Amino acid sequence: MTGSAATGAERLQEGCSSSDVRRPLSNSPAVALGNFACLQPSHCGVKSPNTKAEDRDRVSHFARALAPDTRVAWLGNGSCHSPPACRGCCVLHAASGTDLLPAQQHLLETQELHAQVTEFEDKLADARLENTKLKNEIIDQKTNFEIQLCDLQTKVNEYEESRLLVGSARRLPGLRTRLELNWQKEREEQQRLIQETATLAKDLRQTLYEVERERDLEKLEAKRKIDQLKKTVGQETSDTKTKVQELQRDLQELREAHAKLRQINEKLRREKDRTEVEREAMRDKYLGSSREHLHQQSKMDLLAEEVRHRVGWCGEGTIGWENNTFHGTIAGRRWRSG
Repeated sequence: MTGSAATGAERLQEGCSSSDVRRPLSNSPAVALGNFACLQPSHCGVKSPNTKAEDRDRVSHFARALAPDTRVAWLGNGSCHSPPACRGCCVLHAASGTDLLPAQQHLLETQELHAQVTEFEDKLADARLENTKLKNEIIDQKTNFEIQLCDLQTKVNEYEESRLLVGSARRLPGLRTRLELNWQKEREEQQRLIQETATLAKDLRQTLYEVERERDLEKLEAKRKIDQLKKTVGQETSDTKTKVQELQRDLQELREAHAKLRQINEKLRREKDRTEVEREAMRDKYLGSSREHLHQQSKMDLLAEEVRHRVGWCGEGTIGWENNTFHGTIAGRRWRSG
């Protein structure tokens, strides 16, 4: 079973009651529903794969299994006919028709045992409560019957006494003794009832004391837990506030560093632009000076050629160009132009 399937099974089991019996697929009449199986098909009523659209809404008790981001997961090839009565459906295997692994079977058996133990504990608690209730009812009925019997015995004694007083002429021998015995028996019965009532009152007071003591202990325990929870929450709140303050300080430092970096970046960008402008200016200047130099050189060459040509007309001589000056000899005379 995949992790998502296990998570879905846990979510489905949380929604089921303790009386739902979950049995492995190998030894139970479970009916597979795609990636799921209904463990109580007898009163669930699993329908065929070809279900209508409105019948698919009945599978809402399979919700969120293998589909955590959706509310209801439709199984594709089956639906539960009566989910409110079923409530015993559970994820059994990852693929329809495959057998469960031994570990998964053990897990399901363990879950079944836990469910049975919980069910038996609930039944035992209900039986004990019902037994205590019946015992109290029996004691109350017995006490009422004894009180009624004492009342009737008192009425009989009063009747005997009135008959003795009225018919004193026909007084039977031993009647007074019998009345005294009846009165003595009545007094003893009254004393017994008084003692039982006192014992019952004592037991009730003891029970009340124990209940109050347990309630006080529960209140103290609840108060202690609440105080501990408040302390924990307060500590967590304080830690959270401290962390938030640290994060705010870090954020402020980051903002300041970001502002400084922006300033440095802007400064570097301006310097880069200025450098680019200066480089372009120097390049243009260099190119302009180079063109001017070439232009002057061409003019000088033309002039030198013209001078040579004219010198050739005048006679023998030499002419040259050196260090931006013309020099030469014409007709045996040296000359130089600056």
